[in-house]
Amino acid sequence: MISGPASSSSIVAGVTWIEHGLLGSAATAVAAICVAGLGFAFLAGHVPVRRALTVLIGCFILFGAPTIAAGLSLWVAREPPSGLTQREPMAPQFAVPPQTPSGAAPDPFNPYPGE
Repeated sequence: MISGPASSSSIVAGVTWIEHGLLGSAATAVAAICVAGLGFAFLAGHVPVRRALTVLIGCFILFGAPTIAAGLSLWVAREPPSGLTQREPMAPQFAVPPQTPSGAAPDPFNPYPGE
């Protein structure tokens, strides 16, 4: 039995077909040829370093997207460490003003009272 609407299975099938087309063996072969061509153009001085690095990082992100997405979803779903959830909050600390000696009157002109 299909739990969702009938159109959802066709959408999933279409997205899966596109994914296999973009990340399949033919796409990997085309990307390898393009990276090799980029390397030759870089060595010949026709492509700047920044552009070559941008293309290489883009290839790594494109072909590593499923692994990156799985790692991020695990990182988001992870619960905080148990030590942080069991600790009680600290009580607020209040500063106690210095007290003057009992026999002396406080000096109103002293910028550092209690010393």
